Amino acid sequence: MFFNTKTTFLIGFLLIIIALLGIILVLKKPAPTTPSLPTYSPLPTPTKASPEPSPTVIQNPQIKLIPGEDQRILQKIENRQPLSVSDLEARSKLTKQADQKTGIVKSTSSYLLEYLPAGDFFITQILIVDVDKAKLDTVEWLKEQNLSDAGICNLPLYFYLSETVSQQLIGTDFVFNRLPKGC
Repeated sequence: MFFNTKTTFLIGFLLIIIALLGIILVLKKPAPTTPSLPTYSPLPTPTKASPEPSPTVIQNPQIKLIPGEDQRILQKIENRQPLSVSDLEARSKLTKQADQKTGIVKSTSSYLLEYLPAGDFFITQILIVDVDKAKLDTVEWLKEQNLSDAGICNLPLYFYLSETVSQQLIGTDFVFNRLPKGC
């Protein structure tokens, strides 16, 4: 059975929506209470003279997202901007470079860049708490692959946080932008 272009696009679009919903659910998941997770606000050591500290409770912990960003991402997917000839060539090399089973294009200690052929876009999993550094490292590597700034925005490329990083950022004032800077 063969699918026409419209059917293929709709299937890809639905997969993207499902992936975005999965990412949102992961980001809204409350922090597990396992003792193996690192703590970033150490409790003071109680002394005989001081009362025992009361625990801090974070109600409805979640990562803050840019308002309206979901709509911008969907618009970028639905209304893709054309790439220049050099950006198309660089993008083609990246898609061919992707591992056939995992879709992984580039893996470092700070990020994992993947190509999703079903939706025909790239996603980057952030693996370190210094999110801006991981995003910058990803963009710099893509520029080394001969993609322009416009080409990076129009790949399209989106970022998401690993579960570990997401858990570490819950309850902070961090606001996560899933798009590359300037996009």
